Amino acid sequence: MPTIVKWIRLAAERDVKQLDLMFCPKEEHEDIQFPLSLVSCGSWEELRLYLYGCRLRLLNLGSLSALRVFELNDVKLYNDGVITSFFRRCPLLEELKLKNLLFSPTQNPAELGENFHNSIEISCPKLVFLELQGHISYYNFIFKGLDSLKKVVIDLEGTPSELMGNTMRELFAGISHRNSWRFAHKKLEEVETRRILTRRLKRVEFLEFNGEDRSLLMARSLLMYGNELEKIVFSWGNKDKYPRKSMETMEKVSNFHKASSTVKLITLLKD
Repeated sequence: MPTIVKWIRLAAERDVKQLDLMFCPKEEHEDIQFPLSLVSCGSWEELRLYLYGCRLRLLNLGSLSALRVFELNDVKLYNDGVITSFFRRCPLLEELKLKNLLFSPTQNPAELGENFHNSIEISCPKLVFLELQGHISYYNFIFKGLDSLKKVVIDLEGTPSELMGNTMRELFAGISHRNSWRFAHKKLEEVETRRILTRRLKRVEFLEFNGEDRSLLMARSLLMYGNELEKIVFSWGNKDKYPRKSMETMEKVSNFHKASSTVKLITLLKD
């Protein structure tokens, strides 16, 4: 660990602009105390941390005025207030990815029940791209001033089904005027879909689509109420099903009522 700390300090002293740190602990619940320079270096433009379940202590935060890209992947934090404060110190942040975050010092949020919620405020006026992945249903996201946001990717893989509905409603309500959405087999209630699609939604993509009925129901609602929709993309993940099932799906979707007369329906096979 002293060697890692020394490397980070040297990188900060030399005004390095990009740092990707992948740290795999010897023990499952190891605490990592990185130097202050990791989160206060004024030269960082891109910072990505992959900590494989380590608990990261962030006791103090400096200025990150140049940071444009930030990613936290498989990181445990002691409290949500620190990460919220971190975002407020990144006025130029354009790309943000939060994947598999946990905010409990000793427990997995999944073990605490559905009443466990932390609040994470994201208020980055320059933010263009936002990706949320993992156990985000256990946290209350507050979105403020995201007027530059263009693209959002949400993947709730592993989220308990009983928490799925509330999570999706809260997230869509918070960013409902954005132009692009990508879904991973998730269902939205019709009332919420209608309210969201009266805004400026332009493009929707279904990821790893394989012809599921629940995804088709969502597509029908999107087409029915999306009067500004320009494109719906079905990205298939099963190459064996694709040739036959994709044609059947397109025939079904083509017969759905469409609020937008110019919306395009696209089917493709992702590698």
